[in-house]
Amino acid sequence: MISINARRILFILVFKVSFLIAGAQSLPQVLDVADKQFRLGNYSLALKEYQRFLFFDSIAEPEVYDHIGTCFQNLKQFEQAAGFYDKAYFSYTNDHLKNKALFSKVECMIYMHDFALALADILSINDTITGEDYYKKELLVGICYFGMEDFTNSKASFVNCIESGDSVTRRKIVLIFDNKKNFYKPNPKTASILSMCFPGLGQFYAGDIRNGINSVLLTSALAFLGARIAINQTIYDAFFTVMPWFQRYYQGGYVRAENIAIQKRAIHRSKAYEDTLELIANTRKY
Repeated sequence: MISINARRILFILVFKVSFLIAGAQSLPQVLDVADKQFRLGNYSLALKEYQRFLFFDSIAEPEVYDHIGTCFQNLKQFEQAAGFYDKAYFSYTNDHLKNKALFSKVECMIYMHDFALALADILSINDTITGEDYYKKELLVGICYFGMEDFTNSKASFVNCIESGDSVTRRKIVLIFDNKKNFYKPNPKTASILSMCFPGLGQFYAGDIRNGINSVLLTSALAFLGARIAINQTIYDAFFTVMPWFQRYYQGGYVRAENIAIQKRAIHRSKAYEDTLELIANTRKY
């Protein structure tokens, strides 16, 4: 009597063999088609063939996992890509290839903004690595720290991406990070407090003159209207007629000032980040 598990295994084997016969392709042929599409950059077609291959052979060479990860990455499916790069990492025996797979996995995690997890993975690489692997590691560490807003450690790692003899480029990176305006200005809390003290002042501080003028004009006009109603009618009439509108624009003003400062600061940080990567790209090709 055949057990249920034995029947299930037998059914899967028969199904796989039947599928191969129907497709008139052997596993090496399926893999060959996948590799050809991969080399041509047809990642969607290559992925289908690789997945077909894995259906029949669940244990593959590390290069297959690596290629599948690349397919997913190029198709912007970063979580799946990271999973296959991880399989490639644990399948490779060559240290350089292991590092390469881990670098690719970390890049996917950075795309997903999982900076802390990416950093934990990249720091697991042995500190004794040398050559381009060392510089690539430092670059990814710098990016992770930057994403976590740890600009001190980010600066150190980005500087390490540059050859020790290239003091000029190293100095340029240090100057970018030492300029506090690039990372901490304008201060959102300062912008908000300024607009609380005087409507529009926070927007002026954040560099948004147009919204600053609008805030001044709106709140001033409402204050003037309230004063006129109080003089011609009663203070109560002025309070209940104008106060809800004044409060709305006054509160909206300091909230808007804070948001403008956040956006401006993000622009400054993005510019500093791009300038830093450009300096590194001019000296190294990853």
